[in-house]
Amino acid sequence: MKLRPLSAATKLTANWHYPFKRYPDRFLLGSNTWINERWFGNDTIFNEYRGWLADLPLEQARYVATGNAERLFDTAARNRQD
Repeated sequence: MKLRPLSAATKLTANWHYPFKRYPDRFLLGSNTWINERWFGNDTIFNEYRGWLADLPLEQARYVATGNAERLFDTAARNRQD
């Protein structure tokens, strides 16, 4: 499997559709801004994310875009309070 999931500017490659379909609860979406200049590229980065997320069924896209992170970090927050 290619590490880069996009074929064109914002389309998922065929071999990346299966993992998202089979395991939608195992992916998180994120970006790393390790230097200040990276902040200026966030519009481009997140537009690409929106493009390939639109290539997924809505339920899968929701898991990847926000749902999995919300579930993961909500669980972590609850565990810290116990």
